[in-house]
Amino acid sequence: MLADNMTRGPRPKNAIPAWALALKMRRLELGNLTQEDIQVRSGEIVSQGTVSDLERGKISIDSLNVKRASALARALKWSLSELQEATGVDLGVPNAEVLATSEPTPVYSLTALGTDKPNPDGYNITPSKGTHPAHWMQTFMDSDEMTPAIRDGESIYFDTDATSPAKGVYVIAHQGKAYIRRYSQLPTGPAWTADNPAYAHQFIPASDTVKVLGRVYRVVGIREDLALLN
Repeated sequence: MLADNMTRGPRPKNAIPAWALALKMRRLELGNLTQEDIQVRSGEIVSQGTVSDLERGKISIDSLNVKRASALARALKWSLSELQEATGVDLGVPNAEVLATSEPTPVYSLTALGTDKPNPDGYNITPSKGTHPAHWMQTFMDSDEMTPAIRDGESIYFDTDATSPAKGVYVIAHQGKAYIRRYSQLPTGPAWTADNPAYAHQFIPASDTVKVLGRVYRVVGIREDLALLN
């Protein structure tokens, strides 16, 4: 025991969590990439500052929404399940044993869905539990345009056979871009509208120039599953 009059050294800083060290080691293993490189490889979705905060344990991976966590995994050449396994942080992705025996699904960004031949965004997530229609796809919200029904970063499942506009929320493509919109009747006629009042002026008139990709039937994210059937 140190005597009371002995000089004590500085208190040790908080230890960096093992999961944070795992992220940094992975970055270095990929060729001594910089944090700025990770920002670029994530498609500018995860900033250098966020990478720094993660590697210092200042913020945790599970505080990221699915869009940002997936972008981080992609930048590190991991799937979400591999990111979860390597860091030991529960991201809500089934473990490797489950993934090995389940059918993974490609996840498409709205940017990709706006093209004629969309390619998956580069990662797989095990399908949400529950009943799915015969043909379906998965994407994720990338804005606050549909708040509060659908929040930024939440996973979206849509029925690709349901392409005839009716009451409900749909994934649509228009002029090279894909959107999540509600089919509504306005005084000027049927239109595709955003739920967030801040985007009320950005409605898209329903016409032959709009391609309906499918009807949203489930949203999964930080809340319980939602069925958007009304």
